[in-house]
Amino acid sequence: MSICCFSQIVCAKNPSLFLEPGNLWRPSGDKCTCYECEPGTLMVIKKVVVCPEESSVTCEEGTFVEFTSSDKCCKTPICVRDTCSLKTTWMIIEHQGCAANVSLTHCEGLCSSTSSYSTFSKNMEHGCSCCQESSISIENIRLQCKDGTSIDYSYTDVKQCRCHKTDCVPLE
Repeated sequence: MSICCFSQIVCAKNPSLFLEPGNLWRPSGDKCTCYECEPGTLMVIKKVVVCPEESSVTCEEGTFVEFTSSDKCCKTPICVRDTCSLKTTWMIIEHQGCAANVSLTHCEGLCSSTSSYSTFSKNMEHGCSCCQESSISIENIRLQCKDGTSIDYSYTDVKQCRCHKTDCVPLE
């Protein structure tokens, strides 16, 4: 009768996950934790990234704080300029069977919003702004009809855009 022994060559995290020595495994949805099969001991070691304490950032007017992360774990605050600006698109305006191809302007982009705890009111305080028109004009055009006639039509054209403060809608 002979007895055979096997030596362990991998780490077992659980019955369905095996790691070779030196290899890492990251659970899905958790960018800050990984498990490593430690060479020599063949033990699974849990490693957690400790992020530095978030620093308070004050941005100049016309910018807002955005959090970025190179490792998708720790977030770093940076000041980002508002991108609210005037954009142009071509559209066909139709009215009463008549139409014209018109260059329409609109506002598009990012503006700042904040949510922070107030030690004075002992509540969360919210500051919101949205990208809106700051100057408009009424434009008059002629729409061409299929029967060869034309009709007058008026529409609102956006001339300038900016970030306007607005009420934040609190979560229920």
